[in-house]
Amino acid sequence: MPQVEEIRWAREVVQAFSKVGASGVVKLGNTMIDRPHLRLAHRILCQVEGED
Repeated sequence: MPQVEEIRWAREVVQAFSKVGASGVVKLGNTMIDRPHLRLAHRILCQVEGED
């Protein structure tokens, strides 16, 4: 199971992408995050929330 910090990061990534719409890259803190990070975030949250 993902750790608390990983879950927090995943939620931040999903929230950041939800604000920019169709953009392929967002800035999260001092880091640029792209679509592969978003897919990882979704996988982490699916493990926690039990959804697919």
